[in-house]
Amino acid sequence: DGTLRYVGNGRVLFPTYGNVANDKKDRSFDEQYRQRLSEKFEVIPLDFGGIDENCPKAVDYRWAYANWLQLKDLIVMPTFDFLKESNAKAEQVIKPLAEAMGCKFEMVEAAELVKHGGGFNCASWTTTSKTV
Repeated sequence: DGTLRYVGNGRVLFPTYGNVANDKKDRSFDEQYRQRLSEKFEVIPLDFGGIDENCPKAVDYRWAYANWLQLKDLIVMPTFDFLKESNAKAEQVIKPLAEAMGCKFEMVEAAELVKHGGGFNCASWTTTSKTV
């Protein structure tokens, strides 16, 4: 949840994991995870390489792009006022996926929600059975 997103037809969206530019452990995990996923799925990268938002929080928020809310024919993707370039990159990759799934696409500011550790999918999670 937030690490990757199944988008249908044997494809997964995989955002850059952690801080691959500055953290050797994150880079290694990212490479290994992509390689293993590609053995079973077509991996659609959501790569933020080369985007320096001058914001130490960027890495802490980018995972949430894959944590969108999906309704029947609508995808609501989080956006962040302080991550303009990352928002544009996420929209460039995710909007065509939404359209291919027959969904409309909307972006909604989500910094306050994500700051507390969850994204739209997390916040909207429900169950259809009663808890006793």
